[in-house]
Amino acid sequence: VNIQKNIFDRKANTILQEYTVLIDLSHDAIVTTDADSKILQWSKGAESLYGYTTQEVLGKKITLFTNPVLTNEDLLKINKIIDETGSWKGEMTHLDKTGSELYLDVSYSKILNKNGTTKGYSSIRSNITELKISKQNLQQLNADLGLEIITKTKEIKEVFERMQKAFLAFNASNCASLSMTV
Repeated sequence: VNIQKNIFDRKANTILQEYTVLIDLSHDAIVTTDADSKILQWSKGAESLYGYTTQEVLGKKITLFTNPVLTNEDLLKINKIIDETGSWKGEMTHLDKTGSELYLDVSYSKILNKNGTTKGYSSIRSNITELKISKQNLQQLNADLGLEIITKTKEIKEVFERMQKAFLAFNASNCASLSMTV
């Protein structure tokens, strides 16, 4: 029995090491915590995204390193959805080690024990900061363009009004001179 257990443990450790290598190949931040939100796994992608090494974060509360920009109400809503459905997906803003804002597409999943109680949580965080900033810049450009169109349209209307007044004045003076000569 001990021999079988040792063989099983070695195989399980080998599989775990293989999964860890695969997880570390991802550019996304993949993080696993226990039920108390203490970090159990922090991928290379998480190191790159947040600026903290695995050694700095293991065993510590995740919020100390991800610094989510959320109200308590938002956090409670997300936790309620995860508790009820087992997962949540959405966009969030976090702060990295330097305090820079990160816009993330985040997916949380609850990990259950065999008895159905919460063992921990797993999350995948994709950095969408460049996309989000590009979108904001595009929206600003569209707003600026809209204002520019309004301004130019107003200028064109004013030019046409002046031309119309000048044409009417010319026509009236031309007609007046013709009627005087006839």
